[in-house]
Amino acid sequence: TVKKEVFSRTGLFNEELEVAEDTELWMKISLVCRLTSGIISIPVAMRGVHDGNVSFREKELYKINYLKMYISLYKWGVINKISTPRLGLIWKKIWLSRNENKTSFISDIKFWVFHVCTNISLLRLKIVYKTFPVFKRVKDFLIK
Repeated sequence: TVKKEVFSRTGLFNEELEVAEDTELWMKISLVCRLTSGIISIPVAMRGVHDGNVSFREKELYKINYLKMYISLYKWGVINKISTPRLGLIWKKIWLSRNENKTSFISDIKFWVFHVCTNISLLRLKIVYKTFPVFKRVKDFLIK
């Protein structure tokens, strides 16, 4: 259960996402609120899972939308002044997702430079240097 006021701080579902819009909303809520779990002895909802669920048949859709979700979440975090260490956690997920989506080297460089230049506080985070595309390419080359 979430209080109505929470949504004035987080917004509602991201309608630009085809999937993962609920995940993004819960992540926003977790970034601005203190979540506590309760004990529910009897179920209050049921979830239907079947072969027709998008998650079972559209793996590529999830890969693409998770990348969009993390980028959207990061931008939302910057606008809402989420702490730099927390933005760093999102930054890490963006780069894991970019890697899974096999984004191009040039695209990675542009993305990295743009976001670091527009949010210089990112340079306080070790993960930002680890994800610099040139360093990653050199590391991948040395491992092979």
